[in-house]
Amino acid sequence: MRIAITNHRRGCRRQNIYSGARRKSFRLLCIATMAVTLAPLSAHGAGIAVSAAPQHHKNLPVGGVYTGTDGFKPILHTTPDGTHQAWTISHHAYTGQTRPKVSCVNIDTGVLCNDVNNQATEWPKPLNTTEGPLRTGPVGNMATTQVLQTILDGPNSQFVRFPAVTTTPLPGYPNGSVGVGCVDMDRQANCTYRPLAGLTNNPGQSNVNGLTGFDRVKDRLYGTITTGQVLCYDTVIEAPCPGQPFDVGSPPNTDKAGLAPDDFIGSTELVNDKVFLSSNPQYAAKTLHPGPPAVTCFDPVTNQACAGFGTKIISNPRVLNTLAVSGSFDTAGNALGACVFSGNQDYPAPITNCWDFDGKPIAPPFELATAFPPAGKDSIVFQPLTIKILNGELRSYFPGYTEDRVHLGYTACYSWTTASACHGFPGPLPNQNTLGGDTHPYGYGYNPLNNCLYGVGHTGYMFSENATTGSFGC
Repeated sequence: MRIAITNHRRGCRRQNIYSGARRKSFRLLCIATMAVTLAPLSAHGAGIAVSAAPQHHKNLPVGGVYTGTDGFKPILHTTPDGTHQAWTISHHAYTGQTRPKVSCVNIDTGVLCNDVNNQATEWPKPLNTTEGPLRTGPVGNMATTQVLQTILDGPNSQFVRFPAVTTTPLPGYPNGSVGVGCVDMDRQANCTYRPLAGLTNNPGQSNVNGLTGFDRVKDRLYGTITTGQVLCYDTVIEAPCPGQPFDVGSPPNTDKAGLAPDDFIGSTELVNDKVFLSSNPQYAAKTLHPGPPAVTCFDPVTNQACAGFGTKIISNPRVLNTLAVSGSFDTAGNALGACVFSGNQDYPAPITNCWDFDGKPIAPPFELATAFPPAGKDSIVFQPLTIKILNGELRSYFPGYTEDRVHLGYTACYSWTTASACHGFPGPLPNQNTLGGDTHPYGYGYNPLNNCLYGVGHTGYMFSENATTGSFGC
C-alpha cells in the first residue's frame, strides 16, 4: 500500500453521497434530500489550488483514482464553503492500528484533498481514538472491520461514525475495546471514539475480538460483536444504550481467545427498521463452535430477536461467506422481507436465500442469477447498493469478483421494478477501465445529480459508471 500520496491524482466520488444521517430502511437513497445536501458541482475547488478554473469531474478519470486505502463505500460530503469531497475508510480489524486508513478526494478539482488550510497534504491518514486533527505517519491506534458501514451525523452531516476496534487502554476498558469511531470531515479531524464493549481473552469462552455494523434507527446505532450479541450506541447521550449488548441468537464467529483485534465475518442491513444480520462461524481456526453461516433478526423496539424469525441456517454445502444482506422488494418497491447473498464455490452467481418478516421462506429474486457472470467460481459478493435511479426504477448493484481470478471485479445489476436483470445495463459489467479490471469492488455510491455510480475496493482505486447504461462517463 502506498502511503505518501499527495494531491496529484485525479478525483473520485464516494458511496454515501447523501450528506445526512444514514437513514437506511431498505437503503433507498432519497434523491430530493441528496440534491439539497450535495449541491451541484460548482466552480469552487480546494484541490491543487493553482488553477483559476479547475476542471470539474462528474465522473472519474478512465483509469480511476488511487486513494491508498482498500476502502468501503465512498462517502460524499459538501464542506461549509461548498467544496465537494469523497472520503473512504479502509477495512479489517487485524491490520496494524498505526497504519493510515482514511483518504479524501476533492471532487471539484479531481485530486486528493488539500488540508483545512488549503495546502497540499498526504493521504491516507491514520485514525485515532482521541479528538484532534488527522495526522500523517504511523501514529494511529485504531482499526475497523471486514464489512464497514458508516453513519453520517451532525449539523452538516460531517461526522462519519464507523465500527472501530482499538487495543489502547481507556477508562473502564484496560485491555482495549470495540466501539464507535468518528471522523469530522469538515475539520479533517478525529472526533472522540466511544467504547461499547471491552476486548476479552478467555480460553474456552466466546470472546469479544471485533464487531460489524452500523445501522441507525432514530437516535441509536446498532452493531454486532464476535460473541453474536448486538451492540447499541445512543447518539443523544453519546454513550452505550442501557442494557446492551443484547442477545438475539446469532452464532458467534472469530470468537476464540487470543485473536483480538480481528474481524466479525458478516454484515448487517436495516429493512423496515429491523436489523438483519449474517454470521459466518464456519472457520474452525477462529471460531469456538464452528457451524454453517446463519441469519438472524434484531428488533430495536423490543431489544430482542424479531418475533417468529428465529435463526436461519444457510445449509447449501458449497456456500462461501455470506457477506451481503439486502431487503427483498416487490415490483412496486414495497419491502417484503430480507435476502442474503452467499458466495458460491462452484459458480459466480451467489447462493440466495430470502424470508419474509415472519421468517417464512420466500422466492429469491426472479432472474437474479442472469445478472452475474456465466463463468468463474469461488465468488465473493458484498452488500448491494439498492437505490431508485432517475427514472424511478428500484435497482440493486452488486459488487463482486471470483477468487479464481476469472473475474477480477464486476458490477451486477438487478431491477426490482422489472423483476429481472437491469435492461440496458450490460451484465455483469467488468470494471475494465480501472487497473485492467482488477478492482475487487467492495461497495458503491450513487450521485443522482449525474446518475453515476462510484465504486471502490481492495486495490484502492475508485471508478465510475453510468447507473443506467453501465458506460464510462456519467
